[in-house]
Amino acid sequence: MGKKKSAPVKKASSTSYAGRAFEPAPDENKSGGGGALQLSHVLIAALFLAAGILTPPLINWWQSTAAASSRSDGGGDSSAVLNSSADGRVLTKDTGSASSGGLPIRTPCSEENLANFIHDHIAIGMHIVCFSCDADDGDDCVGLTYKYYRNMYTTFQGSVDAGAEAKSSLSALKQSLVDSLSLPLPGPLQQPYALFTPRGERLVGALDELSEEDEEETIASLIKSEMVIIMEGGSWTWPGVRIGFTRTIDLYSIMPGPPGTRLGGEEKKRTAEIETLSLKPLVVSVKGFIEPDECDYIQEEAGPHMRYSGVSLMDKDKGRPASDWRTSQSTFLHATNDTPVLYEIEQRTASLTRIPRQNQEDTQVLRYGHSEKYDAHHDFFNPELYQSSPGTLELIE
Repeated sequence: MGKKKSAPVKKASSTSYAGRAFEPAPDENKSGGGGALQLSHVLIAALFLAAGILTPPLINWWQSTAAASSRSDGGGDSSAVLNSSADGRVLTKDTGSASSGGLPIRTPCSEENLANFIHDHIAIGMHIVCFSCDADDGDDCVGLTYKYYRNMYTTFQGSVDAGAEAKSSLSALKQSLVDSLSLPLPGPLQQPYALFTPRGERLVGALDELSEEDEEETIASLIKSEMVIIMEGGSWTWPGVRIGFTRTIDLYSIMPGPPGTRLGGEEKKRTAEIETLSLKPLVVSVKGFIEPDECDYIQEEAGPHMRYSGVSLMDKDKGRPASDWRTSQSTFLHATNDTPVLYEIEQRTASLTRIPRQNQEDTQVLRYGHSEKYDAHHDFFNPELYQSSPGTLELIE
Protein backbone atom coordinates (compact mmCIF):
# COMPACT_ATOMS: atom_id res chain seq x y z
CA MET A 1 0.00 0.00 0.00
CA GLY A 2 1.60 3.19 -1.01
CA LYS A 3 0.87 6.80 -0.36
CA LYS A 4 0.72 8.32 -3.82
CA LYS A 5 -2.69 7.88 -5.34
CA SER A 6 -1.08 7.81 -8.81
CA ALA A 7 0.67 4.52 -8.12
CA PRO A 8 -0.83 1.90 -10.49
CA VAL A 9 -0.92 -0.93 -7.96
CA LYS A 10 -0.73 -0.73 -4.17
CA LYS A 11 -0.50 -3.38 -1.48
CA ALA A 12 -0.44 -3.14 2.28
CA SER A 13 0.47 -5.48 5.05
CA SER A 14 1.05 -5.44 8.78
CA THR A 15 3.10 -8.38 10.03
CA SER A 16 4.49 -9.39 13.40
CA TYR A 17 7.65 -11.11 14.56
CA ALA A 18 8.42 -10.46 18.20
CA GLY A 19 7.83 -6.76 17.59
CA ARG A 20 10.81 -6.48 15.23
CA ALA A 21 10.86 -5.64 11.56
CA PHE A 22 12.28 -8.14 9.10
CA GLU A 23 12.31 -9.00 5.44
CA PRO A 24 11.29 -12.58 4.60
CA ALA A 25 14.06 -14.70 3.19
CA PRO A 26 13.94 -15.72 -0.46
CA ASP A 27 13.20 -19.36 -1.06
CA GLU A 28 13.86 -20.89 -4.44
CA ASN A 29 14.34 -18.64 -7.42
CA LYS A 30 10.81 -19.03 -8.65
CA SER A 31 9.13 -16.26 -10.53
CA GLY A 32 5.99 -14.85 -9.03
CA GLY A 33 4.55 -11.39 -8.93
CA GLY A 34 1.99 -9.41 -7.02
CA GLY A 35 -1.44 -9.06 -8.55
CA ALA A 36 -3.54 -5.98 -8.26
CA LEU A 37 -5.53 -6.80 -5.14
CA GLN A 38 -7.72 -4.42 -3.26
CA LEU A 39 -5.82 -2.59 -0.58
CA SER A 40 -7.96 -3.69 2.33
CA HIS A 41 -7.90 -7.36 1.27
CA VAL A 42 -4.11 -7.40 1.17
CA LEU A 43 -3.91 -5.77 4.59
CA ILE A 44 -6.25 -8.39 6.05
CA ALA A 45 -4.28 -11.26 4.52
CA ALA A 46 -1.05 -9.90 5.96
CA LEU A 47 -2.60 -9.41 9.39
CA PHE A 48 -3.62 -13.07 9.51
CA LEU A 49 -0.15 -14.04 8.32
CA ALA A 50 1.13 -12.16 11.36
CA ALA A 51 -0.55 -14.62 13.66
CA GLY A 52 1.44 -17.47 12.18
CA ILE A 53 4.91 -15.89 12.21
CA LEU A 54 4.97 -14.28 15.62
CA THR A 55 7.38 -15.55 18.24
CA PRO A 56 5.23 -17.78 20.49
CA PRO A 57 7.58 -17.81 23.50
CA LEU A 58 7.10 -14.06 23.98
CA ILE A 59 3.38 -14.44 23.47
CA ASN A 60 3.26 -17.27 26.00
CA TRP A 61 5.19 -15.20 28.53
CA TRP A 62 2.87 -12.20 28.17
CA GLN A 63 -0.28 -14.25 28.24
CA SER A 64 0.74 -16.39 31.21
CA THR A 65 1.68 -13.25 33.13
CA ALA A 66 -1.64 -11.64 32.21
CA ALA A 67 -3.56 -14.76 33.18
CA ALA A 68 -1.87 -14.87 36.56
CA SER A 69 -2.72 -11.20 37.06
CA SER A 70 -6.33 -11.92 36.22
CA ARG A 71 -6.57 -14.78 38.69
CA SER A 72 -4.91 -12.82 41.48
CA ASP A 73 -7.54 -10.09 41.10
CA GLY A 74 -10.28 -12.59 41.85
CA GLY A 75 -13.77 -12.29 40.46
CA GLY A 76 -17.23 -13.64 40.87
CA ASP A 77 -19.00 -16.54 39.23
CA SER A 78 -20.47 -16.11 35.79
CA SER A 79 -22.54 -18.16 33.40
CA ALA A 80 -23.77 -17.53 29.90
CA VAL A 81 -24.96 -19.71 27.07
CA LEU A 82 -23.22 -19.20 23.75
CA ASN A 83 -25.30 -19.99 20.69
CA SER A 84 -24.75 -19.78 16.97
CA SER A 85 -26.95 -18.54 14.18
CA ALA A 86 -27.06 -20.30 10.83
CA ASP A 87 -24.30 -18.05 9.51
CA GLY A 88 -21.95 -18.77 12.42
CA ARG A 89 -22.56 -15.57 14.36
CA VAL A 90 -21.70 -15.96 18.02
CA LEU A 91 -24.27 -14.59 20.45
CA THR A 92 -23.37 -14.36 24.13
CA LYS A 93 -24.83 -13.07 27.33
CA ASP A 94 -21.65 -11.63 28.80
CA THR A 95 -22.16 -11.65 32.55
CA GLY A 96 -18.50 -12.05 33.30
CA SER A 97 -15.36 -13.48 31.77
CA ALA A 98 -11.76 -14.35 32.48
CA SER A 99 -10.73 -11.15 30.73
CA SER A 100 -12.54 -9.06 33.34
CA GLY A 101 -11.04 -10.86 36.31
CA GLY A 102 -13.70 -13.56 36.83
CA LEU A 103 -14.42 -16.98 35.42
CA PRO A 104 -14.94 -17.31 31.64
CA ILE A 105 -18.27 -17.36 29.87
CA ARG A 106 -19.70 -20.85 29.82
CA THR A 107 -19.91 -22.44 26.38
CA PRO A 108 -21.93 -25.67 26.48
CA CYS A 109 -20.83 -28.40 24.07
CA SER A 110 -24.17 -28.29 22.29
CA GLU A 111 -24.64 -29.15 18.63
CA GLU A 112 -25.10 -25.45 17.86
CA ASN A 113 -21.82 -24.47 19.50
CA LEU A 114 -19.86 -27.43 18.16
CA ALA A 115 -20.98 -26.45 14.65
CA ASN A 116 -18.72 -23.39 14.93
CA PHE A 117 -15.65 -25.62 15.20
CA ILE A 118 -16.28 -29.13 13.88
CA HIS A 119 -14.73 -29.81 10.44
CA ASP A 120 -15.64 -32.37 7.78
CA HIS A 121 -11.90 -32.93 7.33
CA ILE A 122 -9.22 -32.94 10.00
CA ALA A 123 -7.86 -29.57 11.15
CA ILE A 124 -4.36 -30.57 12.17
CA GLY A 125 -3.24 -29.11 15.48
CA MET A 126 -6.69 -27.85 16.62
CA HIS A 127 -8.69 -29.84 19.17
CA ILE A 128 -12.01 -29.49 21.02
CA VAL A 129 -12.30 -30.60 24.65
CA CYS A 130 -15.55 -30.60 26.64
CA PHE A 131 -15.01 -30.64 30.41
CA SER A 132 -17.47 -31.80 33.06
CA CYS A 133 -17.35 -32.50 36.79
CA ASP A 134 -17.97 -35.79 38.51
CA ALA A 135 -20.23 -34.81 41.41
CA ASP A 136 -20.76 -36.66 44.69
CA ASP A 137 -24.07 -36.98 46.50
CA GLY A 138 -23.71 -33.41 47.74
CA ASP A 139 -23.15 -32.11 44.21
CA ASP A 140 -19.52 -31.27 45.01
CA CYS A 141 -17.07 -31.70 42.16
CA VAL A 142 -14.80 -34.60 43.11
CA GLY A 143 -13.37 -35.57 39.74
CA LEU A 144 -12.95 -34.40 36.19
CA THR A 145 -14.17 -35.98 32.96
CA TYR A 146 -13.79 -34.74 29.42
CA LYS A 147 -14.66 -35.79 25.92
CA TYR A 148 -12.65 -34.67 22.92
CA TYR A 149 -12.68 -34.12 19.17
CA ARG A 150 -9.10 -34.51 17.99
CA ASN A 151 -8.20 -32.26 15.04
CA MET A 152 -11.76 -30.87 15.28
CA TYR A 153 -12.99 -33.80 13.21
CA THR A 154 -16.69 -34.62 12.95
CA THR A 155 -16.47 -37.94 14.76
CA PHE A 156 -16.56 -37.88 18.58
CA GLN A 157 -13.34 -39.65 19.48
CA GLY A 158 -13.43 -40.48 23.14
CA SER A 159 -14.25 -39.72 26.76
CA VAL A 160 -11.65 -39.66 29.50
CA ASP A 161 -12.14 -39.96 33.24
CA ALA A 162 -9.20 -37.84 34.41
CA GLY A 163 -10.05 -38.62 38.03
CA ALA A 164 -9.77 -36.68 41.26
CA GLU A 165 -6.09 -35.85 40.77
CA ALA A 166 -6.79 -33.85 37.59
CA LYS A 167 -9.41 -31.87 39.52
CA SER A 168 -6.69 -30.49 41.80
CA SER A 169 -3.47 -30.87 39.80
CA LEU A 170 -2.98 -28.93 36.58
CA SER A 171 0.10 -30.97 35.69
CA ALA A 172 -1.94 -34.18 35.99
CA LEU A 173 -4.65 -32.71 33.79
CA LYS A 174 -2.10 -31.57 31.18
CA GLN A 175 -0.54 -35.03 31.11
CA SER A 176 -3.96 -36.59 30.61
CA LEU A 177 -4.63 -34.27 27.67
CA VAL A 178 -1.20 -35.00 26.16
CA ASP A 179 -1.85 -38.75 26.40
CA SER A 180 -5.40 -38.75 25.03
CA LEU A 181 -4.88 -36.19 22.24
CA SER A 182 -1.27 -37.16 21.40
CA LEU A 183 -0.23 -33.53 21.88
CA PRO A 184 3.37 -32.86 20.81
CA LEU A 185 5.71 -31.92 23.62
CA PRO A 186 7.53 -28.56 23.41
CA GLY A 187 10.97 -28.70 21.85
CA PRO A 188 13.41 -26.80 19.61
CA LEU A 189 11.04 -27.08 16.63
CA GLN A 190 7.74 -27.30 18.50
CA GLN A 191 6.17 -24.41 20.39
CA PRO A 192 4.08 -25.30 23.47
CA TYR A 193 0.36 -25.85 23.09
CA ALA A 194 -2.19 -23.66 24.87
CA LEU A 195 -5.84 -23.89 25.94
CA PHE A 196 -8.35 -21.21 24.93
CA THR A 197 -12.01 -20.42 25.35
CA PRO A 198 -14.08 -20.62 22.13
CA ARG A 199 -13.75 -16.81 21.92
CA GLY A 200 -9.97 -17.06 21.72
CA GLU A 201 -9.24 -16.05 25.32
CA ARG A 202 -6.13 -17.87 26.52
CA LEU A 203 -6.63 -19.93 29.68
CA VAL A 204 -3.28 -21.68 30.20
CA GLY A 205 -0.25 -22.90 28.24
CA ALA A 206 1.77 -26.09 28.39
CA LEU A 207 4.76 -24.44 30.07
CA ASP A 208 2.96 -21.94 32.32
CA GLU A 209 4.27 -22.13 35.89
CA LEU A 210 1.52 -21.30 38.36
CA SER A 211 1.15 -21.19 42.11
CA GLU A 212 -1.11 -23.71 43.81
CA GLU A 213 -3.82 -21.09 44.14
CA ASP A 214 -3.53 -20.10 40.49
CA GLU A 215 -3.70 -23.75 39.45
CA GLU A 216 -6.98 -24.13 41.30
CA GLU A 217 -8.36 -21.02 39.62
CA THR A 218 -7.20 -22.24 36.22
CA ILE A 219 -8.86 -25.64 36.63
CA ALA A 220 -12.02 -23.85 37.79
CA SER A 221 -11.86 -21.73 34.61
CA LEU A 222 -11.55 -24.83 32.43
CA ILE A 223 -14.54 -26.45 34.12
CA LYS A 224 -16.55 -23.25 33.91
CA SER A 225 -15.79 -22.73 30.24
CA GLU A 226 -16.89 -26.35 29.53
CA MET A 227 -15.87 -26.14 25.85
CA VAL A 228 -12.14 -25.51 25.49
CA ILE A 229 -10.05 -25.23 22.33
CA ILE A 230 -6.48 -26.55 22.30
CA MET A 231 -4.09 -24.98 19.78
CA GLU A 232 -0.80 -26.75 19.14
CA GLY A 233 1.84 -24.04 18.81
CA GLY A 234 0.10 -21.88 21.41
CA SER A 235 -1.34 -19.16 19.13
CA TRP A 236 -5.03 -18.70 18.46
CA THR A 237 -6.40 -19.24 14.95
CA TRP A 238 -10.05 -18.85 13.98
CA PRO A 239 -10.99 -22.34 12.72
CA GLY A 240 -12.10 -22.51 9.09
CA VAL A 241 -14.78 -25.25 9.57
CA ARG A 242 -15.70 -25.45 5.86
CA ILE A 243 -15.46 -23.37 2.70
CA GLY A 244 -18.09 -20.65 2.83
CA PHE A 245 -18.42 -20.77 6.63
CA THR A 246 -18.79 -17.33 8.23
CA ARG A 247 -18.52 -16.17 11.81
CA THR A 248 -18.97 -12.71 13.31
CA ILE A 249 -16.52 -11.64 15.99
CA ASP A 250 -16.15 -8.59 18.19
CA LEU A 251 -13.25 -6.22 17.56
CA TYR A 252 -12.06 -3.76 20.16
CA SER A 253 -9.94 -0.63 20.04
CA ILE A 254 -8.71 -1.69 23.47
CA MET A 255 -7.91 -5.39 23.45
CA PRO A 256 -9.89 -7.19 26.16
CA GLY A 257 -7.56 -8.49 28.82
CA PRO A 258 -6.99 -8.89 32.54
CA PRO A 259 -6.87 -5.75 34.70
CA GLY A 260 -3.63 -3.86 34.26
CA THR A 261 -3.01 -5.11 30.73
CA ARG A 262 -5.26 -2.69 28.89
CA LEU A 263 -3.82 0.34 27.18
CA GLY A 264 -5.24 3.82 27.60
CA GLY A 265 -7.93 5.38 25.48
CA GLU A 266 -11.66 5.13 24.95
CA GLU A 267 -12.83 1.60 24.22
CA LYS A 268 -14.71 1.22 20.95
CA LYS A 269 -16.43 -1.95 19.84
CA ARG A 270 -17.19 -3.10 16.32
CA THR A 271 -17.74 -6.41 14.58
CA ALA A 272 -16.08 -8.14 11.65
CA GLU A 273 -17.19 -11.09 9.57
CA ILE A 274 -14.69 -13.86 8.82
CA GLU A 275 -15.44 -16.07 5.80
CA THR A 276 -13.51 -19.24 4.97
CA LEU A 277 -12.22 -19.25 1.39
CA SER A 278 -9.92 -22.29 1.62
CA LEU A 279 -9.09 -24.95 4.21
CA LYS A 280 -5.79 -26.24 2.80
CA PRO A 281 -4.15 -23.83 3.22
CA LEU A 282 -6.45 -21.95 5.57
CA VAL A 283 -7.43 -18.71 3.83
CA VAL A 284 -10.11 -16.35 5.10
CA SER A 285 -11.47 -12.96 4.19
CA VAL A 286 -12.39 -10.39 6.83
CA LYS A 287 -15.14 -7.86 6.19
CA GLY A 288 -15.51 -4.76 8.33
CA PHE A 289 -11.93 -4.60 9.56
CA ILE A 290 -10.67 -1.40 7.93
CA GLU A 291 -12.36 1.67 6.46
CA PRO A 292 -11.55 3.32 3.11
CA ASP A 293 -10.54 6.58 4.80
CA GLU A 294 -8.10 4.63 7.00
CA CYS A 295 -6.54 3.12 3.87
CA ASP A 296 -6.23 6.61 2.36
CA TYR A 297 -4.53 7.89 5.51
CA ILE A 298 -1.96 5.09 5.52
CA GLN A 299 -1.17 5.66 1.84
CA GLU A 300 -0.66 9.38 2.42
CA GLU A 301 1.57 8.83 5.45
CA ALA A 302 3.67 6.14 3.76
CA GLY A 303 4.21 7.81 0.38
CA PRO A 304 7.27 9.97 1.15
CA HIS A 305 9.03 7.06 2.86
CA MET A 306 8.65 4.34 0.23
CA ARG A 307 11.95 2.71 -0.75
CA TYR A 308 12.85 -0.37 -2.80
CA SER A 309 12.72 -3.40 -0.52
CA GLY A 310 15.67 -5.52 0.51
CA VAL A 311 15.84 -9.21 1.36
CA SER A 312 17.86 -11.34 3.76
CA LEU A 313 20.19 -13.42 1.64
CA MET A 314 20.93 -17.08 2.25
CA ASP A 315 24.60 -18.01 2.41
CA LYS A 316 24.47 -19.45 -1.11
CA ASP A 317 23.11 -16.16 -2.49
CA LYS A 318 25.61 -13.71 -0.98
CA GLY A 319 26.57 -10.97 -3.43
CA ARG A 320 23.39 -11.12 -5.49
CA PRO A 321 21.12 -8.03 -5.68
CA ALA A 322 17.76 -8.04 -3.91
CA SER A 323 16.11 -7.27 -7.25
CA ASP A 324 16.77 -10.86 -8.33
CA TRP A 325 13.80 -11.73 -6.10
CA ARG A 326 12.05 -8.51 -5.15
CA THR A 327 11.40 -5.28 -7.03
CA SER A 328 8.60 -3.75 -4.96
CA GLN A 329 8.80 -0.79 -2.55
CA SER A 330 8.01 -0.76 1.16
CA THR A 331 8.20 1.15 4.43
CA PHE A 332 7.06 0.83 8.05
CA LEU A 333 4.78 3.23 9.93
CA HIS A 334 5.22 3.55 13.69
CA ALA A 335 2.09 4.15 15.77
CA THR A 336 2.26 6.80 18.51
CA ASN A 337 -0.20 8.89 20.47
CA ASP A 338 0.01 11.36 17.60
CA THR A 339 -1.14 8.77 15.06
CA PRO A 340 -4.51 7.57 16.44
CA VAL A 341 -5.50 5.91 13.16
CA LEU A 342 -2.48 3.60 13.23
CA TYR A 343 -2.88 2.99 16.95
CA GLU A 344 -6.53 2.04 16.47
CA ILE A 345 -5.68 -0.39 13.64
CA GLU A 346 -2.97 -2.06 15.72
CA GLN A 347 -5.37 -2.52 18.62
CA ARG A 348 -7.98 -3.87 16.23
CA THR A 349 -5.38 -6.29 14.84
CA ALA A 350 -4.62 -7.54 18.35
CA SER A 351 -8.31 -8.12 18.90
CA LEU A 352 -8.72 -9.95 15.58
CA THR A 353 -5.73 -12.26 16.06
CA ARG A 354 -6.02 -12.54 19.87
CA ILE A 355 -2.31 -11.70 20.05
CA PRO A 356 -1.03 -8.75 22.14
CA ARG A 357 -0.22 -5.49 20.37
CA GLN A 358 3.32 -5.48 21.76
CA ASN A 359 4.03 -8.61 19.68
CA GLN A 360 3.27 -6.80 16.44
CA GLU A 361 5.65 -5.09 14.08
CA ASP A 362 4.94 -1.58 12.96
CA THR A 363 2.49 -1.43 10.07
CA GLN A 364 4.30 -2.47 6.89
CA VAL A 365 3.27 -0.76 3.68
CA LEU A 366 4.05 -2.26 0.27
CA ARG A 367 3.70 -0.82 -3.21
CA TYR A 368 3.87 -2.81 -6.44
CA GLY A 369 4.25 -0.87 -9.66
CA HIS A 370 3.61 -2.32 -13.10
CA SER A 371 5.61 -5.58 -13.56
CA GLU A 372 7.09 -5.35 -10.02
CA LYS A 373 7.14 -8.54 -7.98
CA TYR A 374 8.22 -10.53 -4.96
CA ASP A 375 9.11 -14.12 -5.86
CA ALA A 376 7.67 -17.09 -3.97
CA HIS A 377 9.37 -17.41 -0.58
CA HIS A 378 8.99 -18.70 2.96
CA ASP A 379 8.19 -16.25 5.76
CA PHE A 380 10.65 -17.88 8.17
CA PHE A 381 14.40 -18.29 8.43
CA ASN A 382 16.16 -21.66 8.64
CA PRO A 383 19.27 -20.80 10.70
CA GLU A 384 21.32 -23.43 8.88
CA LEU A 385 21.00 -21.38 5.70
CA TYR A 386 22.06 -18.03 7.25
CA GLN A 387 25.30 -18.86 9.09
CA SER A 388 27.12 -15.92 7.47
CA SER A 389 24.37 -13.44 8.40
CA PRO A 390 24.76 -12.46 12.10
CA GLY A 391 21.85 -10.03 11.95
CA THR A 392 19.46 -12.70 10.71
CA LEU A 393 20.68 -15.23 13.28
CA GLU A 394 20.19 -12.70 16.07
CA LEU A 395 16.68 -12.00 14.85
CA ILE A 396 15.60 -15.63 15.04
CA GLU A 397 17.25 -16.59 18.36
